[in-house]
Amino acid sequence: MSELKTVYLVDGSRTPFLTQATTVQGYSALNLALHVSHSVLLGHSFHAQGLDAIITASTACDGNVDLARELGQRLGCLANISTISQTGDAAGLQALELASQQIALDQKQLVLVGGVDVLQLSGEKMGALTSWSQQWKKDSQSLTQKIRLPAFLQRTKSKPSTDNISTTHTTTHALLEPNWLVKNKQWAEEKAIRHVITQDRMNEYAQLSRRRLQYSQRNSLIAALSPLFYRDGHVISRDMGGLTTDMVTLSTTATTKEIDPSNVLSDDCIAPAAEGAAMLLLASKESVIRYQLPVLATLSLPCWSHVSLANNKLLASGHYVNQAVHDLLADERLAMDEIDYWECNEASAVDVLVAQQQCQEDDAFALLHRVNVDGGVLALGNAPTANSMRMLLQLAHTLKRSDAERGIVTATISDGREFALLLQHSHELVK
Repeated sequence: MSELKTVYLVDGSRTPFLTQATTVQGYSALNLALHVSHSVLLGHSFHAQGLDAIITASTACDGNVDLARELGQRLGCLANISTISQTGDAAGLQALELASQQIALDQKQLVLVGGVDVLQLSGEKMGALTSWSQQWKKDSQSLTQKIRLPAFLQRTKSKPSTDNISTTHTTTHALLEPNWLVKNKQWAEEKAIRHVITQDRMNEYAQLSRRRLQYSQRNSLIAALSPLFYRDGHVISRDMGGLTTDMVTLSTTATTKEIDPSNVLSDDCIAPAAEGAAMLLLASKESVIRYQLPVLATLSLPCWSHVSLANNKLLASGHYVNQAVHDLLADERLAMDEIDYWECNEASAVDVLVAQQQCQEDDAFALLHRVNVDGGVLALGNAPTANSMRMLLQLAHTLKRSDAERGIVTATISDGREFALLLQHSHELVK
């Protein structure tokens, strides 16, 4: 078997993540993907025609049957470009794996890979929209009638204030609760019971995640954020899923709501559904040299594993975050203490606290001071496929600003699959 090629992370960008209480209707999945793709490609010496492949992932494709193909057409890519669209709970991680494999196996040289998630209207609102659209077809001869549809959509969700981002928004119930969110809650509850994770600990960690996001926002540490622009003139340029962005010390944060002691989990311990998009540009060494591309990091091929809560012998006796991390470190001949920073998926507070419980002998997890240092989706809101790209992009920038060497992105999906991928910071230009 021929030697695997090095996979380079060249660039990336993402939109702010908007939760149900803060999102503003206006972007389809395709338009979100197009918006953030332009942010990635602008500033490089090649046109979109230079891409060999576009791979997209989405939990819901928002009516676009083949999101990657439509994105390629809108970007002006060549007709023979390879396009792959994936959907599902693990689609973002699978898209990352596929893009990495194609470069490592020398099948592709320059790949745009990303995740896009949109929040969907509930049946009540969708019914109103259908009724309105039927009427619109009958009497849409005038320009006035034709422009009412965007106005209707704008009213279906709460609109955030742009004068003061710390303004409290009224949560609406016009959006469907995604299936993946329901499964996340069930999975988190099972893990919390099995590992005896208390609600107090979960709420404490959720507050920590939000404080970290606030700190990173105030100090401009959130990487490669592409603002969203709306027709009425307002702009969203930061994630709005956390707590108030007033000056809050890192040692204190007010409790957001009363806790029902009869529940295993409070709502604050589960990352809320959000919409957003994130795209990454992966390249081979040949493309990096040809186009003189900057390099953020090199990527390993991902490791996958599957865990059953009923038969979890490795985690009961080992000192690893999960089986996928164990396998990845073995493949790379590294130890836990050789990893400088970690990005662990925060679908729930339980995910990180179980890892901390398993890794008490590792300084990074015992203190959590090098895990999700800029906050996670508990604060941002969870756009699952976009978050897969966000974790990788944010970790690469964390390694760069800290002049650190290695980082690992890891996630556990609600069906029991585990994922781990190693990043290594590139200090020198590729020649």
